[in-house]
Amino acid sequence: VTFILLDFNVDKSIVKEGNGDYKLKPVIPAVLEVLSGTVTGSVTLEDAPKAGVTVTAVYVEGDKYPIGTEVNTGVSNDNGDFKIWALLEGKYDLQAAWTDENTATAYTGNLPGVVVTAKSDTSAGTIALAPAP
Repeated sequence: VTFILLDFNVDKSIVKEGNGDYKLKPVIPAVLEVLSGTVTGSVTLEDAPKAGVTVTAVYVEGDKYPIGTEVNTGVSNDNGDFKIWALLEGKYDLQAAWTDENTATAYTGNLPGVVVTAKSDTSAGTIALAPAP
């Protein structure tokens, strides 16, 4: 039996148009489950868990995607935890981004060199957010 993992990427699928309308352009990565892995971790801001942070897995080493490809994203929950699905084997940098709507301050964080192995979950650790440069 072969399973295909489909992961609807909301972050890339909803596009705001110039006139203010939104358009749905579904982005649904598909990989064979036996070839993919997942990454879990958490996000903090000032040492407290942070919800609503987008974490992007950027491919930085291997032969599965072009280097620099933004492969998939996850969003942190109320406990600051995130999970990114459908990642082929290789090395990824995790890039976190969140903007405070009240102050318009942008925050970012980075966790480099996360190695993903097929059929397993990689615990990446914690990404600490800081004001964007």
